[in-house]
Amino acid sequence: MIRLLYVLNDLKIGGAETQVVKLLNRLSEKGYVITLALLWKRGKLLERLDDRIRVIDLGMDKGKLNCYRRLNKLFNRFKPDVVNARLFYASLITKLALRRKNIPIIMTHGSLDRWRNDLINTVDSFLSKEVDLFIANSPAVALMLNKKLNIKKEKIIIIPNGIEGSDFPENEFNGGVFGFLGRDSQAKGLDRFVEFIKKEDIKYKMYVAGEEIIPKGVERSNIVFNSNDINRFFKDIDILVVPSRWEGMPNVILEAGVFGKTVFASSGLGIEEIFENNIEYFSDIDGLQTLANKYKDNPFLVMKKGQDLWEKVNNDFSIEKMVEKYDRIYREAVSKSYDFSDK
Repeated sequence: MIRLLYVLNDLKIGGAETQVVKLLNRLSEKGYVITLALLWKRGKLLERLDDRIRVIDLGMDKGKLNCYRRLNKLFNRFKPDVVNARLFYASLITKLALRRKNIPIIMTHGSLDRWRNDLINTVDSFLSKEVDLFIANSPAVALMLNKKLNIKKEKIIIIPNGIEGSDFPENEFNGGVFGFLGRDSQAKGLDRFVEFIKKEDIKYKMYVAGEEIIPKGVERSNIVFNSNDINRFFKDIDILVVPSRWEGMPNVILEAGVFGKTVFASSGLGIEEIFENNIEYFSDIDGLQTLANKYKDNPFLVMKKGQDLWEKVNNDFSIEKMVEKYDRIYREAVSKSYDFSDK
């Protein structure tokens, strides 16, 4: 029985947060005793957590010092066997609060974080010296950790995101409908998608996570805000556009793959070596328009590319494989005997 303390920003709907919930729920089923410490106890994903998982509010809304103290007290009270943190602020607080603690500390990174400047990287690199292991969800993120944070390669392991597999869906061509799924943030590139649909006379659907913000020039009837409608969203579109400025391994591509949908994604994210030629890539809006013109009236091409991605996702990115690798890492961390072979 392993006592796991997991630290995260919050449980608002997002790719990283969804991955954490799926991981913790399955580890709980395996007998792990889990405490999830949230900087802010908020978000719809709280409802999806296994009832056996204890959730603690670290009170970030009352200040970083309060959050730091609460995490320190929680550590002393819960006495975990291993600690894992994910996302920048949760990782930073964990590194500060749990310095010089005689316990394995693991950090999971899932983004290239191109917003970081040299000062942030220098401070983070210094605080990371006592971290035992870094988990990256893609080769590009692993390279970023090595080059920008000076993390030694032997302390980095790659565990891709996972998702539940599916039988191949019997999709119907909807006439070339394009979709966007993600938060309204600079990283996710919603503004790029809006620019694209304004330039092209195309059909589109959008699922915007978070607040109900309607971008200018977008029809309200084409936006889905209710997370329960994601299945309907994927059935209604033919092509998912991922116009992100920085990502690690976009969860939305896995979701699109399960539904057998074609994906157009920004190049330069480092995902080319993950998904290879099973999705299409564009470098700018003109490139996206070129792809759109090639696919939007060609149902055979759309269906074929969607099938290719479905096969890739189901073969390589199962949630079971991801959980198995994390379970193995946690057990090795507790025994202080890491084995990096075949992970």
